[in-house]
Amino acid sequence: MNFIKNKYLALLMGGSMAALSACDGFFGKKTDLSFIDIPDQSASRVAYVPVLPEIKGFTRPVQVATGFDNLIYVVDSAQAIVAFDEAGNQVGRFTGVPNVTYVTQDRRLDLLAIGRFDTVINGQSYSLSSIYRIDMKKSGENNNTVLDLNTARITRQIRHPFYYNKSSPTNPTYLNGVSLNGIAVLYDNRYYVTRTGSDNNPQKIGGPDDAVLLFDKNDNFVSPISMQGLGGSSVTNFFTSPFDITTLAKPPQSYSLPSGTKEDFIVTSLDTSRTLQVQYIEVNATENGTDYSVKYFDYGDTTKASGFFYMPKRFSKPYGVTYSGDSKNYIFVIDRDSLYQFTNTGYEGVPFGTYTKLQKVSFGGTGNSVLQFRHAKSVAYFNRTLYVADAGNGRLLRFKLSDDYR
Repeated sequence: MNFIKNKYLALLMGGSMAALSACDGFFGKKTDLSFIDIPDQSASRVAYVPVLPEIKGFTRPVQVATGFDNLIYVVDSAQAIVAFDEAGNQVGRFTGVPNVTYVTQDRRLDLLAIGRFDTVINGQSYSLSSIYRIDMKKSGENNNTVLDLNTARITRQIRHPFYYNKSSPTNPTYLNGVSLNGIAVLYDNRYYVTRTGSDNNPQKIGGPDDAVLLFDKNDNFVSPISMQGLGGSSVTNFFTSPFDITTLAKPPQSYSLPSGTKEDFIVTSLDTSRTLQVQYIEVNATENGTDYSVKYFDYGDTTKASGFFYMPKRFSKPYGVTYSGDSKNYIFVIDRDSLYQFTNTGYEGVPFGTYTKLQKVSFGGTGNSVLQFRHAKSVAYFNRTLYVADAGNGRLLRFKLSDDYR
C-alpha cells in the first residue's frame, strides 16, 4: 500500500504537469469525457431536494458565496453584486465593481470582489484584472454599526500587475488577457487568489501567470504558491488554468479549525489534460518554511463508497468548489452542470442510517428542471443549505438533504 501511495504522490508532484497527463500506465487509458455518467440519485435512500421557490430576476448569475454575516451574495453577469437573506429576500445591491465576476467575504465583514479596471497608460488602453475591497459598514440607530450593501464603498483596489510590479506596463494585449479568477479567505483574513494568463515562465517576476497567489490581511502580495516536488524540490508551475478555490474557513465556522488544516485549500483547474482537475492542497509548517503538497485521498474501495474525489478524469469543467463550514465537512464541486458531494476523506456520498457504505447524493444534468442546471458556475453552502448559481437558466437554486428535514 505504501508503494502505491508513494507512486501516486510522485505522479501528482512531479516537476511538470507532463507527469500528470502522461500516467496512463497507472491510472488506466485516457477515455472520452462524453462517456462519463451524469449523477443518478434515483435509487438513493437520501437525496438533495429543492427548496422552492427558485430565486429569479437575474440576467446571468455566475457566482454565489455565503457570508459570515449570514447573507448570500450573488454576482449577476458582470453587472452587480446582489445580497439575499436566508429566506431568499433581496436585501442589497452594489454596482460599483466594473465587470464583476467573483465575490467573497472576510471575517472583518468586508467583501472582496474581482472585476476589471479600465485605464490609459502612456497612450495605451488597458483593462486590468483587479481585486476590489468593499466596506459595507455604516452608522445605524443609536450609533450602532450596521452592514448595508446598498451604501457600500470601495476602499482599495489591487490591480494586476501593480501588486508585484510597480513599473509602467507596455503590452496591453498580454496584460488584458491575464485574469484573476477566485478568492479564498483564510482564518486570519489572509487570502488566496487564482490567476491565469499566457506567460507561464516560472522564472519571471511575480511567477507564472497560471498560479495560486497569497496575499496578507492588508492586501499586500506575499508570493505565488510553490508546491513541494520530488526530493523536496520547489515546483512553481504546478497549477495550470486554476479557476475556483476554497479554504476550510467557511461560515458559520468559528475561528477554531481542525489542527493542521488552517491554511489548506482546494483548487479547481479547467485544464482538461490534467488527471485530477480538483485537488486538496495541504499546508504544513516545517523548520525550513511552509510546505504545500497534494493531500492523499484513497479511492477504489467500493465497500465504502461508489464514487471518489480523486477518481482520475472525474471532472471536465469544475467551475465551482466549496467546503461546508460546519461539522459535516463536506466538499462540493460544480462540474458539467452537475453537483458532486464528497466527504473530507475523499469519498462520494453521505452517511445514512445503519448503512456502512456512504449513500450517493450527487445529482444534476443539463436542463431546466429544479434538479438540473444549464451552465452552472458556482456552489455555496450555509446552514445545511446548498446554493447553486444556475447561469444559463438565470436563477439561484437551493437544496437541502432530505434527511435534514426529519
